[in-house]
Amino acid sequence: IDAQAQGKIGAMPLGLYLTHAKADGSPAVGTKNFFNSNTNDRKATTIAAELGVLPGKATLELGYRKGDNGKATGNGDNAWMIGGTYQIVQNVQLQLNYESYSGSAYNGTPANGDQLTTLMLFASF
Repeated sequence: IDAQAQGKIGAMPLGLYLTHAKADGSPAVGTKNFFNSNTNDRKATTIAAELGVLPGKATLELGYRKGDNGKATGNGDNAWMIGGTYQIVQNVQLQLNYESYSGSAYNGTPANGDQLTTLMLFASF
């Protein structure tokens, strides 16, 4: 299920996004579900927003995910994200995102940690 809405706050463009997805669990014997090899269902609901603070040039982004990874234990897989984009020139964009993960899947000290910062430079011709 996916819902999107675009509008404006004053002169700033705004996008709101809501998504819910579910992948049924795989049987213990037989053909596995390509999207979920666990026997339990996997599901996630996300809500996100993007605000064009400098229309056509820069945006701010915010998102939240409530997820269940389908594992028997440690199945809580939640995250929130804050980020932004900056259009350097036509077809060249810089993007910075910070994500923080929570839920029972991140109890203790995960090997890969529970935070992620990403800096990306996109270019297309």
